[in-house]
Amino acid sequence: MAKNIADLQSRLEGKVNVDPKDTKTADHLIARIKEIAALPATARAWTRYRNFWPPTVINALRSRELLFFMGAGTSAAAALPTWRGLLEQRLGVRKDFLDDEYLKTDNLTLGELASRMIGREQLQTLLRTTYGAASIRPTVMHYALAALELPVYITTNYDVLFERAWSDINPSRPLQTICNSSDISKHSAAPNTIIKIHGCVSRKDEMLVLTRSEYRQHYRLNFDLFENVRVLIGQRPTVFIGFSHTDPEVGRLIDDVIYRYEKDAALGLTPSSPDLYNMQFENNYVTNERFAAKGMVSLSVRLLDDLTLDARTGGASEALAELVDASDVGMDGTTSVSTDLSSFMGPIKADLIGAISELESKAPAISALIAATPTDVSALTTLLAGIDVEKALATQGLFVLDEHGQLVARAFKVGLDDRVRDAKIAGLRRSFSERPYFQKAKSFRRAFVSDFFSSVFNDNSTFAICVPLLDANKNFAGLLFGACQVGQWRTPIDCLAKVSHGLGAYVLDNQGLVALPPNSEFSSRPSLLMPSESDALKTGFNFTELKILSRKDRLISRLAENIVPVEKDDDVVSLDKDLEIYARIENLGDLGWRCAISRTIKFSS
Repeated sequence: MAKNIADLQSRLEGKVNVDPKDTKTADHLIARIKEIAALPATARAWTRYRNFWPPTVINALRSRELLFFMGAGTSAAAALPTWRGLLEQRLGVRKDFLDDEYLKTDNLTLGELASRMIGREQLQTLLRTTYGAASIRPTVMHYALAALELPVYITTNYDVLFERAWSDINPSRPLQTICNSSDISKHSAAPNTIIKIHGCVSRKDEMLVLTRSEYRQHYRLNFDLFENVRVLIGQRPTVFIGFSHTDPEVGRLIDDVIYRYEKDAALGLTPSSPDLYNMQFENNYVTNERFAAKGMVSLSVRLLDDLTLDARTGGASEALAELVDASDVGMDGTTSVSTDLSSFMGPIKADLIGAISELESKAPAISALIAATPTDVSALTTLLAGIDVEKALATQGLFVLDEHGQLVARAFKVGLDDRVRDAKIAGLRRSFSERPYFQKAKSFRRAFVSDFFSSVFNDNSTFAICVPLLDANKNFAGLLFGACQVGQWRTPIDCLAKVSHGLGAYVLDNQGLVALPPNSEFSSRPSLLMPSESDALKTGFNFTELKILSRKDRLISRLAENIVPVEKDDDVVSLDKDLEIYARIENLGDLGWRCAISRTIKFSS
């Protein structure tokens, strides 16, 4: 493995055998490597680079746990035809099929049509002739990836360009090819392997998988092969490079990995979260969301500005070189916010779990009382009085609702104006049954922390600690909840004050609203409403002001919209060509909230 940038230079210099038209791109990469190598290793700042790599990826390279999943884009600069060019110019698929609204993005069906038009044997011969030509040379990107000398790579490509680059860069280390389940049992212990999940042109006695029917059989008959791929993707930080993610079966593999994680987490196990990244040019808001929906973090790769070079291949290769240097100089340690995130969210999570526990301890007795006919309201009130209001985070009151959302009993903290509050509750236009937290409790019957809502008492941002009440048959019987406002609950404010200088800290609910201003845009203050109550009992953050802040702040909106379905996740937001925001996001267990810490990344211009 290239240990540092100088080692990478020695591995590549004089060994990169690309097509003559790509020589200038290779020369640019070597020049860029020399430029980085000349920088002092002590200058640990992202201004060394033009591309950002998350700490998880940097650390995985150093530990040799990193996995690259290579798509057709890695070979795009090698004079190989595009998929459309192959179908239209070499396979003779009719243009009306290629332009059909439903077929033009359905490569498997188009492959099936091509197979039926020219015959399966001729299609296989044509694929081997096209992708196996000895005259085709590897790209600069192939060489940069081979120089990383990782234990395993995965690719959907038929060609052997990566293998040729590997042989040039690592002549003393053989690379074993795995294409099917039989290969897994034979070669899984090999120190360096490439898994070619759709076949390889060098295997003349095996099929190249292209059509829908071939995919259907291949992915199911070679179970061990794809199970091995799932395990690798689930356990190793994985970077997809040169990949458009239009392949439905690869998408299904990713979904399988995420589903397994979600299933194990739901069973109370502690599976490691999949870390999936996609190298992407021309990154934008839509791109981020598209890949987030697939379970991946989109990493922006800067194109080369020189029009005489291959902008994409050169840009991606440069990013790989910068990854080697970032690992060597320890940019993961400089950039990581994991420790800050743990310190920030730890006390918040502990308080919320403690509040749920306090309410759950009284839930069985309350369930029994509301099930009785008639309901003993006096006994219910006595039970509520026995709940530790501070521990239960019930600074704005404790409430018991029946199965229809009707208020059965309530208890207010000493100092709150019972008379005025009861009058406000009586005058509510919406019943409790219409509140999202009641609907969620009735639908899922498990404890959670609600999203924020505006208090009917003082307009402050409020949340509820919700514990569903169940009868003897585990059916929903009602809801016990405590209402709380950040302001009386000081823990998030105190945790925010301890976050390292220069970092942003966020507590978000599921609708994307923050619990408090992340950069002290405004302070908590007493509400002007409820003049009969002391300032200490109505100090908080106005709901409308927090909502406006949450919606207009670009980073808060981005964090709110991040939908990668794992417990811990990286997020990268490109603000400008030389400015990005890196954030680490973590769910507060299954309570319903998330915390994040962000760091600004500044590159060389």
